[in-house]
Amino acid sequence: MKRTARLAIVFAVLTSTITILPAAPALACSGRAGARGANETYRLETFEVTMKSVRKTYERGQSARINMTVVRPGKSDPLGQGIPIEPPQQWPAEGVTVGVGLRIGDVFLAGFATTGADGKAVVEIPIRSYVPRGRALAIAQAVKRQVDSPCATVEEFGYTQSPSLFKVN
Repeated sequence: MKRTARLAIVFAVLTSTITILPAAPALACSGRAGARGANETYRLETFEVTMKSVRKTYERGQSARINMTVVRPGKSDPLGQGIPIEPPQQWPAEGVTVGVGLRIGDVFLAGFATTGADGKAVVEIPIRSYVPRGRALAIAQAVKRQVDSPCATVEEFGYTQSPSLFKVN
């Protein structure tokens, strides 16, 4: 009887200290428990992005309005191998997040928008009073996440830049 009681106590102690970990998505992808950053991101350059400022000159205190157009497929190689293509036809890209970063002197400003069914969006960026006079260097990127699974993410993207999009007076 004492032996059975001891075995029961030992069994109870062991089973209460063993934790069973649920299968986590990171574990399924990496093979290690508690792994972070196991998600792979694949970016395909499938967008052609164009931007144009509504005005050629803005004053401090105004908001710069930048017309963005995003179409697919782009003219660049979607896999990044350096092989440009000339698509026979392009279609507007709807629901794409576009971001524009402006560098005016030593000041960086940014704005975002989402394209409509026509593939167009207007990004508004307030030009603060501390922005120096000069030319605005602009960099724009368009991104749309197509697949978001525990192990992999697939995004379409495209970008463009303009060394002198408009002037600040």
